[in-house]
Amino acid sequence: MASRIVKSLIDEKVENFKLAFQKTSFGLFYDEKKQELIHPGEKGTYCESIAKDFLRPFIPQRLDIGTGFIINAYDEVSTQCDIVIYDAKNTPLIENDQKQRFFPVETVVAVGEIKSGKKAISRTELKEIVNKLAKIKKMNKLKGISNSENDHSHKFDKKDPRDSLATFLICNDITRKEKIASEMSDLYEKDYIRDDYLSFALFIEGGVLSHSHDDGKGDKGIAPYPVIKNCSSEWCFKEKLHFHETCHYLWQTTSLAYIYTPDIISYLRD
Repeated sequence: MASRIVKSLIDEKVENFKLAFQKTSFGLFYDEKKQELIHPGEKGTYCESIAKDFLRPFIPQRLDIGTGFIINAYDEVSTQCDIVIYDAKNTPLIENDQKQRFFPVETVVAVGEIKSGKKAISRTELKEIVNKLAKIKKMNKLKGISNSENDHSHKFDKKDPRDSLATFLICNDITRKEKIASEMSDLYEKDYIRDDYLSFALFIEGGVLSHSHDDGKGDKGIAPYPVIKNCSSEWCFKEKLHFHETCHYLWQTTSLAYIYTPDIISYLRD
């Protein structure tokens, strides 16, 4: 039996988020007469702020949420990320003169994209988003031992879901939603393998996209991990309880993720 207290609090946050994301933001930044956005950049920033407030209760308090760029010791840098969930305690403050933040990939556990448009995004837009996030996920090249509370002796293993950088999308809706699970893999460029795929996507109008896994022994499950060792995996779309599933996925990926200490000298040496 579900906890009435937890369920009531989550449902309240969900309704507040939906109202702010879908209605309040357009009331503030949409001109009904001209049928166009006023200051679309400010609207995007506003929706990112709303999303951060919604996500905050579903990640451990030791983690923080920011906006900026992901970097690694191999001189790779991402495009700007709407949502960066990171371990604040072990993340150095790296900023440029414009106060743009750069996060070493070692302390980042999840990266999210927020699409604030009122309409459903197209397959073309989705393709651009998932390949952008796949490129960021591919930057997760680490060496060393975890300093995570989960296991201090763990060595980086890209095949371990807890070492996989979680990536996610939040948007109002997607066109041809009923076909999304069967079409997702075709959206990826040839450089990306299943390990690089999106972890999950929340469609506010109804639905969550993630992954189903089958170990061949009768044990099947749904999780925000594209790959789980010794299991066959495929895309999975659910229409019911999509917000509850999203909250669960966010907690699962961020609370179990291994955290590493950046070797700052490796960022400085040629």
